[in-house]
Amino acid sequence: MSEAAQMEEQNNSGMLPESAGGIPYDRQWLGSILRPALIAVMIACLDLALLSLMIRFNPALASGYAQVVVTLSILAALFACAATAWLAQPGRRQWRQPIFRLAEFCFVLIVARLLTWLALGTFPTPADLLYRPLASLFDGAFVFGAIVISLSWLLAGLVTDDFLRLALQPDEIFAIENDRIGELIRTSNSDRPAILQRIVARWVGGGILLVLIAASVRLERPETGFFAITRQNIDPTVIAAVIIYFLAGLLLISQGQLAILRTRWLIDRVPTSERVLGQWPIYVFGLLLVIGLMAMLLPFGGTFYLAQILHGIVTFFFNVIFTVFQFFMGLLLLIIAALSGDAPPEEAPPPPPPADPPAFGEMLPATNGMPEWAGGAFFWVIMALFLGYAAYVYLNDKGVRFTWLTAFWQLLRARWLALFGAYRQWQQTRLTLTPQEEEEAAQGRQRRRFRLGRGWQHLDPTQRVRYFYLAMLERAKESGIERATGETPLQYAPRLGQRMSRPPVTQPEQPNQPTLPAQADAATQDTTDYTQQVQELTTAFVRTRYAKGEIAEQEATALERIWDKVNTRLRMTK
Repeated sequence: MSEAAQMEEQNNSGMLPESAGGIPYDRQWLGSILRPALIAVMIACLDLALLSLMIRFNPALASGYAQVVVTLSILAALFACAATAWLAQPGRRQWRQPIFRLAEFCFVLIVARLLTWLALGTFPTPADLLYRPLASLFDGAFVFGAIVISLSWLLAGLVTDDFLRLALQPDEIFAIENDRIGELIRTSNSDRPAILQRIVARWVGGGILLVLIAASVRLERPETGFFAITRQNIDPTVIAAVIIYFLAGLLLISQGQLAILRTRWLIDRVPTSERVLGQWPIYVFGLLLVIGLMAMLLPFGGTFYLAQILHGIVTFFFNVIFTVFQFFMGLLLLIIAALSGDAPPEEAPPPPPPADPPAFGEMLPATNGMPEWAGGAFFWVIMALFLGYAAYVYLNDKGVRFTWLTAFWQLLRARWLALFGAYRQWQQTRLTLTPQEEEEAAQGRQRRRFRLGRGWQHLDPTQRVRYFYLAMLERAKESGIERATGETPLQYAPRLGQRMSRPPVTQPEQPNQPTLPAQADAATQDTTDYTQQVQELTTAFVRTRYAKGEIAEQEATALERIWDKVNTRLRMTK
């Protein structure tokens, strides 16, 4: 290899990017701190102008508020630049998600909210936060500051992303290191001139907005003469912001031009030195400083009355055109009036005064049955869950492991499942009935259903038999012959029949009313054996209730006669 080729390779090796973990990337370009500083300075200039315009309409915000918002805007811009550059490095692809940037944005807004309260000295009380959370959090000062800070954060991220696209991409680095320049030219997807034009367009748009704001905050007419920049009757802070913005923008654009030249030098293998990247900003800043000092000495701001001359010319042409328009419009109206022959309309009478509004009674405040603090409590619970989840995602992506929180959650979940399982087991145990209890509950429901009315005549034969038996049980219970617990219907029937076959002891229904002789004779003369009748009624009930049998109409009629006799006998049995 010749000495010239060795020198060229040595010079170009200083500009080749480094590799990390086998993935080549432009470490020198991505690790620069000059571009984030210039972006933050430009954004601070825009924010100062916006705040000056805001303070012009609300002077109460001048004490500390503007300083806090500008400081937060600079910090948010630096934060966005650092995060965007960090995510652009190799090995950070899994963190390039919207949730990561959303958590970053929420963190910036929370800090802005706290510092705004601190700057204005208007901390809300706990009662205000609970009863009126939205009004306490989103007041006018914070909303305006949040908009300014959010725009600063967004603009810094976009501009930083554009400058990161100007860096050498991994495929380009691979092609340069492996001497595949032709393949690089064919496959490169980075249109660096278009990216630089987009950066310039944003810089010019911000400059136009800045100049318009500066013109809006002018107090009086400007004076003419040399050093006219100090005679514009504009806040010196705004003037300094305009100058610094344009100088920082030119310096930033020079960095973009350097990125294009740097790529071209590497592709064309032009011998260069690593000192070019370090000395380029110094030379550009010195050149811009000289140009700025020369511009300060020039007479401007109305010295040659150019603006007055242009204003007079425009006003003259406008007045001429407006006069011609008035002449033709008046002529047209006269022609229309002559053709119609109508007199000009008279002046309309004044409208009558409006009637007094009807008097309404005092309306009571509407109540929805919920306490006033319920809405605020619900809002803060939702906010706490959302912010907690955002912090968890953000810190987890940063490498923080919440092992203790995971263990606590697993323990809490296990305890809850155990408690819920014990409750369900107790509920099932409490609701489980024995077969005997189920039978008694079914009979009780049947009795209650039949006691609702006397419409048993409309039942079918099977249902009537069940009604006869259950009514007999109710009457026997009232007569003191209650069915024992655990006693089956077939076991209960003989005992009931034997008790009914005994001579009844009649008692008057009222203490002072004697028993009639006819009743006593009827009771003593009844020697019927009711065991067989009770047994027949019980057997029919068991057949319909447990064997799911059917009863014919003739059998139901016979059982009805038996039930009448048994019912009559039970009324006399006490």
